[in-house]
Amino acid sequence: MVKTMKLRDANVYVNSTSTHGQSTEITLPEIIPSKSEYKALGMVGVRKFFTGFDAMECSIKWNSPENEVAIACSNPLKVVSLMIRAQRDVYEGGNLESQQPVVFYVKGTPANVPLGTLKPKEDTETETKLDLTYIKWVQNGEEILELDIDNNIFVVGGEDLLATYRENLGI
Repeated sequence: MVKTMKLRDANVYVNSTSTHGQSTEITLPEIIPSKSEYKALGMVGVRKFFTGFDAMECSIKWNSPENEVAIACSNPLKVVSLMIRAQRDVYEGGNLESQQPVVFYVKGTPANVPLGTLKPKEDTETETKLDLTYIKWVQNGEEILELDIDNNIFVVGGEDLLATYRENLGI
């Protein structure tokens, strides 16, 4: 039987404060591994090897956030912690089999302070961008991925892929 999973709706928490009804969209980061090219005599091609990660960015579109949220997302010198809680519906053969939590934790600093455009009889929407240093993705209680740039942590499916790297560097 075909199993269909649909991720829908979300709520954003800024520094543990719920923004329910204040945000309209969130774009999570794309995690892009950095790679360097390697070429040598006798090789018929070029290889690429992992060297780290490119910068990560996240953006949130707002209707009109509360003052506490606006202040937190306006200070480029302080880290903002976000928790994005979503729901994943699992269907099997057209029947709703389960509803599962999907949670993203991200940390970063504001990259802009949007003030928006004011128009008569139209909602004002602003978009905050954050430069991220941390993301963790947990789906139905299982940790899928964790990337902590400052602490050299990269875990996928419970496997710490940088443990030896940290040990070799003595950190």
